[in-house]
Amino acid sequence: MEVIGVLSQLLVFAVFAFIIFGVARHQARKREEAWRGAADRLGLTYHHGDWFSAPSITGAVGDQAVHVGQVTRKHGKSSTTYTVFRAPMDGPIPAGLSITREGFGDALMKMLGGQDIQIGDPVWDPKLRIKGDDPAAIRALLRTPDVNLALAHLVSANSYSRIRNGEVVLEERGNAIATLDARIGQVVQLAQALSGGTTAPWAALAQRHGLHLTRVGNEFALHGTIDGFTVAVRAGWAFGWDRVAGIAPPADTPEHDGARISIKVGLAGSMPAGLRLRLAPRDAPDRGIDLPDPVLDGMIEAFGDNPEEVRALVSAPVSSNDLHGDLLAVLHAHPGSEVTDSAVLLHAVGVHPEDGDRLLDDALRLARSITEAGATVSRTRDDATEAARARSAHAAKVLGS
Repeated sequence: MEVIGVLSQLLVFAVFAFIIFGVARHQARKREEAWRGAADRLGLTYHHGDWFSAPSITGAVGDQAVHVGQVTRKHGKSSTTYTVFRAPMDGPIPAGLSITREGFGDALMKMLGGQDIQIGDPVWDPKLRIKGDDPAAIRALLRTPDVNLALAHLVSANSYSRIRNGEVVLEERGNAIATLDARIGQVVQLAQALSGGTTAPWAALAQRHGLHLTRVGNEFALHGTIDGFTVAVRAGWAFGWDRVAGIAPPADTPEHDGARISIKVGLAGSMPAGLRLRLAPRDAPDRGIDLPDPVLDGMIEAFGDNPEEVRALVSAPVSSNDLHGDLLAVLHAHPGSEVTDSAVLLHAVGVHPEDGDRLLDDALRLARSITEAGATVSRTRDDATEAARARSAHAAKVLGS
């Protein structure tokens, strides 16, 4: 009897195991059919997986990379499988951007002083917890219509979604057989909107001024020619400029919300050798060359190999612009900016892409003024040289006669 009882238990266990195995295989077949079909429809690649790895879908929808996989999490003695959708953002996203649904723990953290950036939207502010290093940049990005719409689609999904570490992530319980295409579309849409939201303003700025736009690490580079002046612009949300081509701001430039823009406008014509004009630091022991204008002398630090040429430059009459006003508009308004014997260098922090046109205009106006002043000084010097030569020739002629 005992043997029969043991055999009965083994038989029940075997039947139960067979049923579980059969259900698991059936679910695996349904998952494979659905996932393979979605991959084929979207031009992605399905990976079958094995005993040691879960199945996955990889590839790109348009130019947006996407990854679908699975993870199993234990909850006490039970476990749950989630399908995880990921889409990395291909753009210089504001540093530290993190967006999650607001839960009880988040509300408690806010009460204790935890960060929660308010974007001024009555729909999203109570539903989302938003964090990041640059609140102004994040607000500007999330208010973009395409980003707002894509965020609405993602948050409305009955799933756990988040934006963190430069990627959009959505998790759904189970195999997501019925929602696979929709979820892939949602993470792709939001990742593209976020990436495009950071790119579009700089692309528009480049287009308006006929400049070429390229990506340089986590920033944008605009370059070209405007009115005969060579122009190079570096811009982006993240702080930590690549120090390239002499257009990076000083290391002590303060942190601010918003974008960072550096503009370099090459100077045409002859400038005094060693020229350097910049805002004078407070309590600076040596402000360099004494300038004839008391306002400029009190605010601007001037250096150059030939002091007389520098004084002549800043004093030269300029017909089209106000050189003194242009100098102060750049150097005083944007500390860290300077004029050298080869370029106007404007460094602005705490600004936004829409400020780019004004900043470009300021840099170009100063470049025109300083170039005209340099030409005036050169003409005056050449005229003086020619006059001296004529006097010498005349004196020699008189003496010879």
